[in-house]
Parts: sequence; C-alpha cells; structure tokens
Amino acid sequence: MYPEVINWLQRFLKGRFPKYLIDVRDTHKMPLNRFIERHQLAHYFDTRIWQTYEIRVDVTGFIVGEKRKGLALVECKLGSASLLDFCQLLGYSRVASPLLSFLISPQGISSGLNMLLVGYARDDLLEYYQMPGESPRKIVLAKWDSVAKQIEIASAIPKDFVI
Repeated sequence: MYPEVINWLQRFLKGRFPKYLIDVRDTHKMPLNRFIERHQLAHYFDTRIWQTYEIRVDVTGFIVGEKRKGLALVECKLGSASLLDFCQLLGYSRVASPLLSFLISPQGISSGLNMLLVGYARDDLLEYYQMPGESPRKIVLAKWDSVAKQIEIASAIPKDFVI
C-alpha cells in the first residue's frame, strides 16, 4: 500500500501547496528522528525539534516553502482502523504538529470508532494542534480506494475536509 499512498500524497500536497518543495517518503522502518538524520533532511526544519520525533510514521510528507515548513503524516492500516490506531496517530500528531495528518484503510474505520466520532459527534477528538488565529488542525480518517489509488473523499471524517 505504501507506494500508492506515497504517489497519492505527493499529488495531493503538490495540489495543496503548488509553490512548495514536496518530498514524500516511506518512513515506517525506523523512528522519524532517525530517518531525518540518516537521510540528511534536517534542512527541511527551522529548528532542531525533529530530534524529538521518536515516532514511527508509515508515510511522511515534507512540505518546504519560504514562509512555511511542515509535515504531513499518514498511517496506513490494512484492516479496519481502530480506536487504538487513531490514538497512536493522535499521539504522533501532538508530538510533531504536522500540517496534515491522515489515518487511512481500505476497510475504513471500525464500527466502534465510527460510533464514537460520528454517532456521538466527538469530532473534537480529531484536534491535535491549533496556532493562534488558525482553525484547529484535525486528523483526517478516510477509506483508501485501492482501485483509484486515493482516499475516498465521501468517507472522510471530519465531513468538512476538502481536497
């Protein structure tokens, strides 16, 4: 699933940040801080905070521009994405404060996670970071379309997420 997700994220980020350098990598084999160091990507950051990223993210997008630098995180699950999977990404997102954070699965999300987020309207749980004057950043959960090789936007939570 990683190569298809990398290609999708590259296209998605290029569309969202057309004047930025976009570099998407498979980072699942080691903690992100070690990956950044090993691949000499420290210049993608304004500070050395990346050294604290002791997190194992499946796919990471590096977004680099004159006015802003940031990350996009993607966790991929082959089965239904569970509350445990969501909590893992929520922790990663609170540590790294990415510009975007996705949890995707060809099976979608588990019935329990769906009930929590949609049935009980707890989309506040999706929030992981807020800059003064900006809307809060939220994790996006979506079903992965293995044929189209992209997320199914109709399945996305929160519902106000736009491509």
